[in-house]
Amino acid sequence: MYQYSIDNNGTFPTGLTTSAQQVCKVDIADCADLSLEVLTGSYLVSLPSDPSLASTATGTNYQIRQDSGGRIIVNAPGAEQSATIAVTR
Repeated sequence: MYQYSIDNNGTFPTGLTTSAQQVCKVDIADCADLSLEVLTGSYLVSLPSDPSLASTATGTNYQIRQDSGGRIIVNAPGAEQSATIAVTR
């Protein structure tokens, strides 16, 4: 996300909000949250997805948001044993 921002005059991909949104694998109507397909190719080989998801799922089961300080927070709400897994950068 930050390398994308550096390469695009300080802007993050369109649609990033302060509310947690599921990261979509592709930009299609079936996934109502945030598509980060723009990151694939130049920044990521592919978007990671929760291994417990069906291969046909349009979402990744990971969420992303931007806090009021501009930091990006990614979390895994479906973690095993109700664990809290989140990364803030």
